[in-house]
Amino acid sequence: WSAMYGNRDAHRIMALMGSTPVIIAPGAAPLVGRDAVSDGLAADLANFDSSASWEPISATVSDDGSMAFDYGKVTVSMADGSTTESFYLVVWQKEGGEWKVAADMYQ
Repeated sequence: WSAMYGNRDAHRIMALMGSTPVIIAPGAAPLVGRDAVSDGLAADLANFDSSASWEPISATVSDDGSMAFDYGKVTVSMADGSTTESFYLVVWQKEGGEWKVAADMYQ
């Protein structure tokens, strides 16, 4: 997902989203549903002139294997050469036998 974001590949990122994803980003109202997430992603990719990458620290799968979550560190490299670090949490659920994003929250 991090590489897809870096490549500005909105189509492949949206393929990761579940049927009713929720994205919670700092300073913005939650994006709820595929249309809102797709629109928000397109705007974000069009306006983001820096680079971001993230990697998981830990992942946990529910006992029945239907849901999971992972959290990790996000590094943003700004156009001026500075960097910031923050964290994310993604909730995954199985849909049609595939893991899909149910919710994504980052600070």
